[in-house]
Formats: sequence, C-alpha cells, structure tokens
Amino acid sequence: MVQRSYTLLGSVVIIGLVFGVFGVVMILTRSELIGWISAALGLVLFSFAASYQCNSFAFIVVQRPNILLGSLIVMGLVFGVFGHVMIHSQQKLIGRCSAALGLAVISFAANYYNTVMRKKGSAEAAGGEGDVSLNDVAGTLTKFSLEDLRSAMDRAGRMLGRGGFGSVNEGVLEDGTKVAVKILESFQQGRREFMAELNTIGSIHHGNLVKLIGYCTEGPNMLLVYEYMCNGSLDKWIFDQNRATTLDWEVRRKIIVGMANGLEYLHTHCNPNIIHFDIKPQNILLDENFDVKISDFGLAKLIDGNQSQVLTRIMGTLGYQAPELIRGRHVSVKADVYSFGIVILEIICGRKNLSSMHENDLIDMVKMKAEEDRLFDLIDDRNEDTRLHREEAVKMMWIAIWCLQPQYRRPFVSRVVKVLEGLMDMEPISDYSFLTMVDVGNPTQANQDVSAPPTASVLSGPR
Repeated sequence: MVQRSYTLLGSVVIIGLVFGVFGVVMILTRSELIGWISAALGLVLFSFAASYQCNSFAFIVVQRPNILLGSLIVMGLVFGVFGHVMIHSQQKLIGRCSAALGLAVISFAANYYNTVMRKKGSAEAAGGEGDVSLNDVAGTLTKFSLEDLRSAMDRAGRMLGRGGFGSVNEGVLEDGTKVAVKILESFQQGRREFMAELNTIGSIHHGNLVKLIGYCTEGPNMLLVYEYMCNGSLDKWIFDQNRATTLDWEVRRKIIVGMANGLEYLHTHCNPNIIHFDIKPQNILLDENFDVKISDFGLAKLIDGNQSQVLTRIMGTLGYQAPELIRGRHVSVKADVYSFGIVILEIICGRKNLSSMHENDLIDMVKMKAEEDRLFDLIDDRNEDTRLHREEAVKMMWIAIWCLQPQYRRPFVSRVVKVLEGLMDMEPISDYSFLTMVDVGNPTQANQDVSAPPTASVLSGPR
C-alpha cells in the first residue's frame, strides 16, 4: 500500500510538471488562454500531490516546507514570465503588475526558506542528545493511519487523561486489541516529547517498560499508540482510601522490585543509557497481575557510554526531583534513583510526599522517625497484611532513604536491585540531614521544565 501511494504521488507530480511546462511554452508563444489553463491544471495537480502526501496545508508549512517552497517558486516564475509576455505585447500595466507579483512571491519564498532553515537549526540544537530520525525506529513499530486511530478511539469512546502535551484516549483496534492513544497537540513541545518517546521506548523492550506499539505522523498530527494497562497507574492504588486496602505486602514489594528492574535496564543495559527524569506513581502502570510498566518517556535523555553525567534544564515533577537537578548541576542516572526512593516511601506509607492535607512533607516525617528509630509508625495501616510484615516494610524504607542520599553517596540502581534480591547489604546511615526538600522557588533558576503537579494517569483509565 505504501509503495503504491508513492508511485501514485510520483505520477501526479510528473503530470503536473508536464502541464506546467506546456503552459509556460504556450504563454511564450502567445497562446495565453491555453497556456494559463495548462499552468493552472499543473498547479492543481501539484496541490493534489501535496495534500495526498501531507493531508493538510498546515503540515506542509511546518513539516514539508520544500513542497510549499517549490510551489511558490514555480508560481513566481509563471507570474514573471506572464508579465514579460504582457509587457512585450504592449499591455504594460498588466505585465508590470504580474512581474512585480512574481518577484514578490519569489522574495517571499526566499525569506520563508531562510526562516525555516533557522528554525530547523534551532530545533536541532535544542532537540537534546541522541535524537534520531523516524526511519531509525520505524521498522520496529506499526505506522497507523489517522483514520484507523480515530476509528479505534471511537470504538472505546473514553478519554483516559489530559496534560499539557495533549490527551490520551482508550482505543480498540480492528482485531479487538485495547490500546492507549496519546495525542500530542502542542507542536514544538509535542514534537520534542514525540521524538523522545520514539528514541527511547520505541527501540527497546523489557517486561517492566510499557510497550510502544506504533505511531502516526499524518498531517500536523502526532500520535503514539501504547499497550493498554487495565489496572491503571500506581497513584490510584496507593493514594485511594478504598483501593489501598487491597494492596497486600507482596503486591507492594512486587511493584517496588519491578520498578527497580525497569530502571536497571534503562540505566545499564540500554546503549546509550537512558535517564527517565519523571519517575512518579502516575507514570508507573499496572497490568492485570500488578506487574509494573514504567511509562511516559517524554522527558527522557540518552547518555552515551563514555558520559557519566549531563547538564540539563530543570525537569520532572515537584516532589520527585533530585536536589542536583533542581540546583542546576550535572546530573546522572542517579536522578532517577532519587525519584525511585520517594516512590518507595509513598508505596510503604500510603501517602504523597507533597500534600496539602498533611502539615509536614513525607520526607520530613521520615527524617524525624528515622532519628527516633520509629519508621514503623509511618507504615500504611489501611492494610493488615502490610502491618504484619512490618519488619520487611521498615527495611524497604531504609532502602528508600539510601536512595535519597546526596548524589556522590547515592547508589546506582543496579546495587539497589542486588540489595532487594538479598545478594548484598546496604551501607549503614547515621546522618539524616540530607532528608529535606530543596526549594524550587528560587527566581534565579532559569529554563525550568517542571511538569504540573501529579494528575491522573494518561496511559490508563480509572477503574
């Protein structure tokens, strides 16, 4: 189907060129009526070819500027030639107007070309490390048409969530497979997130990472298609008064271990390594067996093997950001380890790190209870099974505190996995002064890219 589409497109372009050239010849030989009809027909065919390929004029402007540029140049030349003919046929006013219009169109085309090239250069400079083209990952993903995805979303008829990037809707493919369709609406930010997702999750596969099934880049539209997670996101289970009672200790531990395994794969087994930068309960999805799937790689960065740290703008979600990230210092994969530590505490304690409902932040409470050696006071008491495993729960909280240390002492997630597996012990901690939230309200901080406070999951719906 794709090959036939390009064959048809090429044929239309060739026929349009033939009519355009024939029209110019007719005008030069003073068969003006036939010439203009032929030239107009050529332009119509070119327009059809552009719309067939791009589906909208807006997409031509932002994604296929060469098509618009070529059309403008041809149009300018036609007006110029017609003006020249009119001047020599003593119709000087019409000729001069036509020539001036042709010159204006070509000047606009030149200015448009310069503007597009500048924006393209700026976008490439700001696009982040490790950007690749669609062709590099398209072979492993399914390319959906916009019509197919609209039909899939119509079958389900349910929006799963909305954020600054756009929305996510439940979809049902023709074969009955449920999917989550992310629609990126903001072009600049949306394209950055679109490419970040493709460059990361689009080319890797792991049992604890959400699977990207396919994508759509038709017209100005950018859509990503993921596997559907029926149990929704973690926040709906640990922060909900009723649901939290169903999460026994084994399920909570399973979730923590699954997150650690997913992060270990990103940090050590991917080449280049990947920093997620937005680990939080809203981005931890759960399947029917409560197996973890890390999602939302819109802020992710790639790190080459010879790089240990990167300098980046502030990004992530308030309450989960590593101190070195907030302070604008060089960051490493350990930024994700910090966020992971916060999520562990939220899973064990059943409350948010930052919440207006509590007088103190969770991390402040952990510091106080750690100093008193009474961490068990913070264990979620809504589930009896979790209380019965108090000793294991407290040990897990110590692992979380271990992950919250300053960057130079914070462990890599590979070491955390070994501790969780019982293959090694963690170092004892005696000073808890690092357990405090860094103020992000410093007005001197520039180029922040902080996401909104946690909202409902956007890859899975409420249950």
